[in-house]
Amino acid sequence: MKKKLVFAILGLVVLVSAAVFFAVPGLISHQVKSMLSEEGIVVESVTCSWSGPLVLHGVVIEEEEFSGSLDCTVHSSLIGLVKQSESIHVSTSGQLSIGKHDTLQLDVESSQIVLSPTGAVSLDLQGMHENGGHLIIEATAPSLLDSQYEINEHAEFHASFDIKTLPIPSYESIGGWSIINMTGSISSPDIQSAMNIDLHGSLAEYEEKSGDVQVKLQLTKSEDTQDLFTLGGHEVTGMAHLEHVPSSLLAPFLNRTHIDIDRDIGHSFALQLTHLQQSKPLQFSFASPKCNISGSVDNGLHTFSNVEVNATAHAELIEALTNGRIKGDTAINATIEECTPEGEHFSLVGSLFAEGPIQLEGSNVSVRKLHANVASTDQQSVLLEGRGITNDQSTTFKVVVNQQERAKALVGLIDDVIQLNPTTNASIELHQFPSSVLAKYAGLQDVNIARDVGLLCDLSLTLKDEENIFSFDSNQLQLSGFLELGNEGIERLTACNATGTVHPKLAEEMLGVQFASPVSIAAVIDDIDMAGNSSFNGVYTIGKQQTFIQGKSLRGSHDELQLHLAATGIDTRLIDAMGDCHGLLVDSVGSPIAVECIIDDFLGEPRIQAGGNAPNAAFETHFNVEDQKATLGNQNTVATLQLTPALTQRILKDLGPVLSDIRSVKQPIVMTVSNASVPLNGKVNQLHADVRIDIGEVELDSGAVTLQLLPLFNSSHTEMIPAKFEPIKVQIRKGVVTYEEFNLIIDGKYAVPYAGTINLNNRKLNLTSAVPLTGLGYSIKELRGLATDIDVPLRITGTISEPQVDVDPQFDLSELLQSAALDAIGDAIGDALSGEGDAPDPVKLLEELLGGGS
Repeated sequence: MKKKLVFAILGLVVLVSAAVFFAVPGLISHQVKSMLSEEGIVVESVTCSWSGPLVLHGVVIEEEEFSGSLDCTVHSSLIGLVKQSESIHVSTSGQLSIGKHDTLQLDVESSQIVLSPTGAVSLDLQGMHENGGHLIIEATAPSLLDSQYEINEHAEFHASFDIKTLPIPSYESIGGWSIINMTGSISSPDIQSAMNIDLHGSLAEYEEKSGDVQVKLQLTKSEDTQDLFTLGGHEVTGMAHLEHVPSSLLAPFLNRTHIDIDRDIGHSFALQLTHLQQSKPLQFSFASPKCNISGSVDNGLHTFSNVEVNATAHAELIEALTNGRIKGDTAINATIEECTPEGEHFSLVGSLFAEGPIQLEGSNVSVRKLHANVASTDQQSVLLEGRGITNDQSTTFKVVVNQQERAKALVGLIDDVIQLNPTTNASIELHQFPSSVLAKYAGLQDVNIARDVGLLCDLSLTLKDEENIFSFDSNQLQLSGFLELGNEGIERLTACNATGTVHPKLAEEMLGVQFASPVSIAAVIDDIDMAGNSSFNGVYTIGKQQTFIQGKSLRGSHDELQLHLAATGIDTRLIDAMGDCHGLLVDSVGSPIAVECIIDDFLGEPRIQAGGNAPNAAFETHFNVEDQKATLGNQNTVATLQLTPALTQRILKDLGPVLSDIRSVKQPIVMTVSNASVPLNGKVNQLHADVRIDIGEVELDSGAVTLQLLPLFNSSHTEMIPAKFEPIKVQIRKGVVTYEEFNLIIDGKYAVPYAGTINLNNRKLNLTSAVPLTGLGYSIKELRGLATDIDVPLRITGTISEPQVDVDPQFDLSELLQSAALDAIGDAIGDALSGEGDAPDPVKLLEELLGGGS
């Protein structure tokens, strides 16, 4: 019974042992597969045996920049793995892929990893590329693993690599690159504290040699990295040098800038980074055919210093960087003594030298040389000071700025200064500076700078919180005064003095008339704002004539601008020429003129009240200007005129030949105009007006065409004939003057009526009048049979300059006298001839007057 029990137990042990012997490898295979799956490594199958090997088939590794499909074989028994009493040899084969999209494919033909019981690890990997290139890595780490097969943080290791003819995967659109050959090593006496990297080789772009690379770096662990040049918590010392590298490699970093690689950098570049001493700045240099940059940067990449820039800037790049303000190729040499970026802000100390020529947009200014010192403290204060050659003239400038608020960039800051941003405290001094640059910012691009201002100017501008002082001095213009600034720039000028000379051509462009000499101006602007409110006075001189002006303007509640202006000494010839009056105004009123006017809606449709006087006239008027017409409406314009020969010939003559014969008046002539519409374009056919002329008592020239018979009167007036005009009422419609009938009373005895029209468009006359027959002799009125005097009708035709006076052809004197006996007429004539003195024969006079009538 006991024997049976013993055999049963032995059988059970054998059975269990057999089961364990055959089951354990399977359990281990399943466990290994599960462990790898938890780490994200997919394994198709795992097989093992007590005597080995452990085979992992179809191991798939997927990382962001690395993937692979491998077969791994562990050449060791399970007992050896458990006891860790022997070295573990692992061999792999398969494929590796490096990169995301455009990947590098390597066939791993043989890879050996050896893990010794002491924790030493060695690697021998060889990958082949389909083009014949290879990657060989040999690495050893004597104490990489501890007894639990965990990585020793203080392990020592050494690795070397050799690469030949391998393509480099594309990165950020950079493609076509490959490694021709590269060797190097990575080593560390303690991977926690230090690491050394050494590599050198050459590159190719599309199979053409395109760059040499040499890198020597040492990474040292540091507890305090605040002031160190670090990488991954390690201070980096050493150097990296790239030569003959195609500039196309920079495309991903420059494609959002205005820099064109071929145009502005060149086909290749060299880059060198050097950091040889701890706690010292990193030295860098960049060299290409078009650009060279060198300098240093502190370990925290916070401050750049001693940066030298030498470049040839193409016109298109300059134009793009300056938003079209500057054009032209220029050589640039810049020195940045120190620059500290802080986000979008920075502090900067340096200098700039540029040699052109470059052209300033919107001007004829060409800058041939420019040298400037620049200093900016966190963009809270800025100093620009230097000199230049502009249009072959030496220019100096100085700009000092203290900003209350930060600007985003230095260019924006300078724009703020130029545009007089009120958040700026600044002092600017420019000497012999191109005037056209300032004119652009003042909105005066259309001004002829050379003629009207001067090519060069001196400008001084001090901007403070409460007081902003400016002065401007050029050949043609001098300004000084105070500024008030707002968010939109200049808001007000006060105590501004202006003197200068207006070129005759500029005066002609402004007023539309020719000037024989320049216009000198001197003005004081007490106050003026950008809304148009102002108070000012001044004087301008043309030749020997001085004109004094005083005025003010006011912006009303309806946004209309009202101007109140008083002026004395206005040269009438200027007003005459501006109105294209051909001397009419000068001849009529004399010179100079004094005037005071109030103009409402000055910049829109002006409504004008004005009054003034001249040597020979005084006037008062109200009119509106609209659609190129001056309209009086129902408001009267009254002008008082002193009689002058010029007035007679230039105005009165156009209103009727009889008025041209006036030689003197007892009182000034008064003209009242109403319901007038006067075209400002000179078109007479658009002239409309109602006119009343009050002349009163006058003396007429006895040789007047309508007074041919008056010398025959029994009167002592032989040269001047006393007369009186009744009020003359005139309607002007479409340039045609129509008279209501009025009488000219001659010598207190004879009433001569006048009526008709004068066409100012063609200057033709169509007037009627009548002369009393009693002017023919002494006693005609006493002729027997004539109860009343006889009026001889006259017709005045021709033109204003050449009037013709004729007796109306329908007048028949013989019919009027047929009831009177001829002998009675003869007796009357005889009685007339028996008087004292010689008396003319009235019949003969009638024949001469009436062309032979009897």
